[in-house]
Amino acid sequence: MQNTNRQTGFTLIEMAMVIAIIGIVLGGLLKGFSALRESSQLKQDQYKLNDIKTALLSYVAVNGYLPCPDTDVPADGLENRQTEGFCNANTGTLPYVDLTTHPMNSYGHRFSYHVNRHANQTNATDSLYSASYFGSRCADQSAPPCFTNQTPPTANLPSMANFVIDDGANQRIANHVPLVVISHGQNGCNFVNGFEAENCKATPTTYYQATQNREGNLPFDDALIWLSSLQIKHASRLWQNTDNSKINSNGLPFNGLTDPDDRPFDHETGGDYDADSNPINANPTDSIKINGDVNRNLSLLNDEATLYVIGQLNAVISGGSQNKSIFINGDVNSDLNLSGGDNKIQINGSIHPSGSITTGNGADTLIVYGNVAGIILLDNDNSGRYNSVYIGGEISADVSAKGTAYLNQIPSQLDDAEYNHLANFSLILCRQTITGNVWITCR
Repeated sequence: MQNTNRQTGFTLIEMAMVIAIIGIVLGGLLKGFSALRESSQLKQDQYKLNDIKTALLSYVAVNGYLPCPDTDVPADGLENRQTEGFCNANTGTLPYVDLTTHPMNSYGHRFSYHVNRHANQTNATDSLYSASYFGSRCADQSAPPCFTNQTPPTANLPSMANFVIDDGANQRIANHVPLVVISHGQNGCNFVNGFEAENCKATPTTYYQATQNREGNLPFDDALIWLSSLQIKHASRLWQNTDNSKINSNGLPFNGLTDPDDRPFDHETGGDYDADSNPINANPTDSIKINGDVNRNLSLLNDEATLYVIGQLNAVISGGSQNKSIFINGDVNSDLNLSGGDNKIQINGSIHPSGSITTGNGADTLIVYGNVAGIILLDNDNSGRYNSVYIGGEISADVSAKGTAYLNQIPSQLDDAEYNHLANFSLILCRQTITGNVWITCR
């Protein structure tokens, strides 16, 4: 009887093909997992750097100056400062213990920390130099921090020994930067080249925030943060008047207004100013405080007045020809129209598309800490009295002012990449570019 049972199985070729297919699938999965993990670590690095930036601003708010680099080997997280008040060195690792923040990036490497190149010299005790942002306090310990509102860089005074941030395509992202913190990514400063090698140098004048790239011969996974001089001054509270008086402008940055809790007002609301509130009729030199939002129109007439708005501007504020001092702690969602006078205006929030600020002839001073998405028009009577403008955030609407511009930097830094145009004492800011030597008309 013939045996019909036959044993079947895979041939060696078939098994090799199966193994190859499994390898390809696993390789793809592992590559996918690796990419996800890499993306997660890059994001974690950004979160850590944002925390570090907050810690630096908090440090200067409390101490009145910024810490020096940690130069110890191994690093202990503490700054190294000389008794004279300046740093042991201008480059090192982040003094994370002093800042109570992250010691390492998401790959286990220390953050490098670079400060003004003169911070390890006696310039650090002189407010005429940017190095004084890191110079402890002045020789007279009863004096305020060595740096002042006029410490460079300012609009009229360039800085020394600060840094440039470049995007790797010959475009400056930031100029005159006194402080840079760098996460050197996965490879740290080992076996690096290109822009990563530049970021690992001890005393460069330019640092790079190039496009993230893990492919090719020149990978780049560094991440940077930096502080401008205006951010440092703002955090240090140099812009606050000690007597809670009207806004006082000696150029920009200027002493600003804060909510004065301990002074009497001619008019004060218990909350929002709206339809249920008694109308406010301002008299000459009146002071007004609205402890909430402005939800109904308010006229300041032709008189001098000081106005504090602790909330948002949601209705029209208008005023005549006399000087006004106006502080708005929140956002501007409606129109602020002043027909004349030398006005001082401070907006702690942003100007939204539904809001605008317009003034008449006069020498006006305007500071907007947030973004500008609503039109700003500061007129002038061509008498030689110019406006001063500081905008701390992004600009996506037209701003026109005759005078000096402070756009979280100084006028020499204004270029088409930042959508700014400064010429002939007129400031026009718009989201347009330059073609040849001709500016496209702003909308």
